[in-house]
Amino acid sequence: MRILFIGGSGTVSLPAVYKLRNNGHDVFTFTRGSKNHVLPDGIGTYVGERSNTQHLREVLESEQIEVVVDMCAYNVDDVTTIVDALTESISHYVLFSSIAVYDFPGNNLLTNGEGSAMRKYGYNKLLCEQFLKKNLNIALSVIRPTYVYAPYDTSERIKKIADMILSSDKITVPANLNKYKAHLVYVDDLTNASCDIIENEHPTSDIYDLVYPEEISFIDVIHEIAHLLNRDTEIVFTDDVPDFPFMLNSNQTINNHTAWKKLGIQPENDMRTGIAKVGRFL
Repeated sequence: MRILFIGGSGTVSLPAVYKLRNNGHDVFTFTRGSKNHVLPDGIGTYVGERSNTQHLREVLESEQIEVVVDMCAYNVDDVTTIVDALTESISHYVLFSSIAVYDFPGNNLLTNGEGSAMRKYGYNKLLCEQFLKKNLNIALSVIRPTYVYAPYDTSERIKKIADMILSSDKITVPANLNKYKAHLVYVDDLTNASCDIIENEHPTSDIYDLVYPEEISFIDVIHEIAHLLNRDTEIVFTDDVPDFPFMLNSNQTINNHTAWKKLGIQPENDMRTGIAKVGRFL
């Protein structure tokens, strides 16, 4: 297959680019060129703005792209330019969305983006999904991951918590952090599932909520990191922690865990095994 990643140098996209290239596909990236990641030999790289429809169309036409993987659509304008640029060779559009489209807790979708930055982010992602569903005449796969963690996570959430644990016998966390739960997904499991979706030679439009079924609190994550670092850390709860790596104001959990079954695979990691793998790089 000839596959173009719009945004191909992030925490999620970079390992997928590697895996697909190793699986024998012709892989290309279209990015702003703002990151200095080293891509494997044989990856076609283009630098540009996704808002430039003409440039995108030229890339899609010249490379005869068959699958577009959109990693960084954050509003309807972002996907409008892509739809306008699509060429006849393309048969599959893969959109990376987010489980933030849900009105937590539960499986109801958001009806507005009011109330928090997370809700605004999720609602805009949902509008992207809806626009593509309405305006595409090719297969649309929507991937909705949850909190992704990885050894090279660009947000460095796990590393920041580890640094806090190593710098003091106490770690100060938001008062509600033990109250709410969420899902996690380790990057290798997300990569394997995503590549199965991308490589499907006969895709049909579908949605995949790629989350671990287990519901965890981030206090569990802190304890696991402290255990990994062999530190006896006291957790102090306070209302004033503006920059903590994980911020929750409700349970961020859903009841739909059928995506793995649909794909015929199971995640290889849970929270503890994933944290242990990240820990090797701390």
